[in-house]
Amino acid sequence: MLRRSDFIVLSVPLTPETRHIIGAPELRTMKPGARLINVGRGQLVDEEALIRAIDEQRIAGAGLDVTYTEPLPRRAGFGALTM
Repeated sequence: MLRRSDFIVLSVPLTPETRHIIGAPELRTMKPGARLINVGRGQLVDEEALIRAIDEQRIAGAGLDVTYTEPLPRRAGFGALTM
């Protein structure tokens, strides 16, 4: 599904099984025009891997309703991305 989808939307609870359900391997599988939308929990996505994937244009972007830390801290990784 990751290879074919234009949008991946996460809306699952955080459990030991879903923590980092999207990480570097999954992001490498997504097509370059794909976008990741997370409305579940921040820890579902490996944020550092997501920043790298966007910086390296492996995916087109992400919409994050939730992050590891809220409110979102000012840090180089997210600060360089257009919000």
